[in-house]
Amino acid sequence: MNAVGTEEAVQSAVLFFEGARVSRQLKWSEFQAYLDGYLGIPELARQQVRAVYMEIDGQLNILAQVFFTIGFDREGVADGRWNLPVEKLAKDARSRSCPDQPGSVTQSLCSKESYRQGLWEPELAGPDGLQTKLNALIRKNTLKLSVTAPNTQLRTASKPAEDLPLLVQLAPGDGSDDRDVCELEAAVAESCPELTEATDQQQRIEVLLRLQYLQKLRIEELEDETSRYQQDLEAAREQRSESEALAERIKSLNEQLRSRVRVLTDAVEVGQATEQQLAGLLDRIDQKNHEIGELRDEIARMKADMLKPRNDDDASILGQLGAQKIFLTAYQPGAGHIHLRHDQLIDYLRNPAAYAARKCGIEEEAYRRWLVHFENPVCNCGDVNCRNQVQRVEVPAQFEAGLHDRCEIHRLKPVADKAPAMARA
Repeated sequence: MNAVGTEEAVQSAVLFFEGARVSRQLKWSEFQAYLDGYLGIPELARQQVRAVYMEIDGQLNILAQVFFTIGFDREGVADGRWNLPVEKLAKDARSRSCPDQPGSVTQSLCSKESYRQGLWEPELAGPDGLQTKLNALIRKNTLKLSVTAPNTQLRTASKPAEDLPLLVQLAPGDGSDDRDVCELEAAVAESCPELTEATDQQQRIEVLLRLQYLQKLRIEELEDETSRYQQDLEAAREQRSESEALAERIKSLNEQLRSRVRVLTDAVEVGQATEQQLAGLLDRIDQKNHEIGELRDEIARMKADMLKPRNDDDASILGQLGAQKIFLTAYQPGAGHIHLRHDQLIDYLRNPAAYAARKCGIEEEAYRRWLVHFENPVCNCGDVNCRNQVQRVEVPAQFEAGLHDRCEIHRLKPVADKAPAMARA
């Protein structure tokens, strides 16, 4: 399988997998650039990727392969801690390769336990196995690897192809004379001593054709590398532009955050000042409530004092009123004129409404409701928009709240049963 097989002719490549499909192909030098962190692969961000390291000869035969895994961070940069010695593993695997099967290093085929966690297990065997697909993919030479022409022992690796002169297309029997061939021989003799070893013109033409073929491959490879480098450079420029835009965005967000922090700080200070003012107001309210309570107590004591005879003269006056059988007369609505003896005067003065209610034979609360109706006979349904006049009830004992103090619209029940009593009154 490795017919040419010199160490100088071996080339290395890395393939990434997405499921069972090869998603990306890289030369070993390109993969090392990603390992060094110069470039990232955004589409592989936060992923653990399966890959294979290959060593390939000049006839695009796979000599050895190491199936490994590698992680990428959130920006698509390869894990800097990755240090699996794939080159050494591949070199060891080449010693175990056979003509029809490359040496493989997988999780189950690796003898060192410390390396197994960084490897994975592909399904290589069978006509539809991964090995068949990999062989076909490498034969397509998408990576533009250097190819040695078949059936030749030229030491093409000893002199770079870019040092070879560009050759015209020749083929046997195309009419070129010996002079043309000699000129071509002279042009490449210095860079390709193999021409001098050729014994006849046909061999020389074959050598020139092989040289032109190799040079064409090299040019295509250089053009492809240039294109990839330009793409990588453009991607790096885009990433730098995105990074600068992101930095500006972060700076703007930081400024907004600082502004909000300042506003919140001011608000907290204002809130603390307001809280202190509120505490002061609450203290003043408590003080005023205490003062009001004291005033109420004082008023109650004053009322009690007013109802008591202040001195012996006051008591003697009340006694004289009783001895002379003098009555005092007071007027209360509904109760009319009330004649008060001297011993009833103090009771009346304490609560005139309660005294009048007892005279009318009803409770004090009922008397007070009647008094409100008597002084302003309007509908008392609670609706501020309804102030309809109602018929005044003159006698407190005949008044019924919710009936006589309501209009016909808001009356709770009819008044037919009360009409005769009201007529008699």
